[in-house]
Amino acid sequence: MTFWIGILIAVGFAASAIKLGLYQAWTMLFNVVIAVYIGVNWGPAIETFVPAASGQYGRTLAILGAGLGTFLVLHALSYTFLIGQFEVSFPNSFNKLLSPLLGFLAGFLVWSFVVLVFCTTPFCQNASVKDAGLDSKTFEEAKMKQYLIWWCNLVDKFAASGESDTDAEEAVKNLLAKPAKDTKGRQGSRMAIDVNALADPTEPNLPPVEQTPAPHTIIPP
Repeated sequence: MTFWIGILIAVGFAASAIKLGLYQAWTMLFNVVIAVYIGVNWGPAIETFVPAASGQYGRTLAILGAGLGTFLVLHALSYTFLIGQFEVSFPNSFNKLLSPLLGFLAGFLVWSFVVLVFCTTPFCQNASVKDAGLDSKTFEEAKMKQYLIWWCNLVDKFAASGESDTDAEEAVKNLLAKPAKDTKGRQGSRMAIDVNALADPTEPNLPPVEQTPAPHTIIPP
């Protein structure tokens, strides 16, 4: 169901791209690709700055904020220095063929990113949402995930400065993973407990261990 919804949204983007033209459609696709790339790769880093009061929505706000903020900045720069300053005309055949194609690619990528963001919220665990195919497990098996990863890997070929420890597929997998919680309900990483340290009376914040006196023998006079 989510796949066909994405197709309908992509068709709407394609129809809008015909009116915009090839130059504007290409600019829109470029901005969307970079925004999605920043949201997927920089979302976990931005999550550490999200207030703890956001709870389980911290990761969602980080990904959405990074992606949407990047798109708005790029769109403003593009309009100020490119679209608003220069008018590039192409043959009518190019506009009719390539403009809707670029718009379709941009629309389906936007929908894939929206589904990814939604899968990081607690709502994706509801039974009705799972039946609609908007849960994280369905997204991991859907073509939308591979489509999003393909664009991120394409940007990695030009933007990556070297061998990266985490590729796009691993980054998406980490975003969809359930975060651990501490006793206060805040998201955090799991910390292993050293069993041997529990018996150490010198360990801070631990109650002292009562020492049992050693047995001794009493010799009568």
